Amino acid sequence: MSTGLIEAPLLVVLPASHPLASREWIDLAMLADAPWVARTQVPISGDEGDRPFVVHEPTDVTTLLSLVAADHGSALIPASVPALPPGVTAVPLRRPALAHRTEVLTLRNPPSTAANLVGHLRALARQAARPQPEG
Repeated sequence: MSTGLIEAPLLVVLPASHPLASREWIDLAMLADAPWVARTQVPISGDEGDRPFVVHEPTDVTTLLSLVAADHGSALIPASVPALPPGVTAVPLRRPALAHRTEVLTLRNPPSTAANLVGHLRALARQAARPQPEG
């Protein structure tokens, strides 16, 4: 059984110097010929069909954002990423509407300890999703 914990829209992160960095939104097709920093291949539809673009394959968000800041390409990240490093700008992705979803998988009838853990994780996810007061 799959239980959704958090779902966040994806943002396009670009080097701050990128010509599209000041836009209010980006369609993924606008970056069809751009280099990408990605954990997996990103299929982009263009005139010649789906083409994967991969520049680097970092294993964590910090490295991914550092590569973007160093102008190695663009990337997709969840809007839930707490902070961006200097030199990186995030722009909302308009089309296609994509989201990052975190799920927990269990047996159909999980033991009570597993069900309790899933309930606790869902409560933590709801708490993390609430806006935090500034101060």
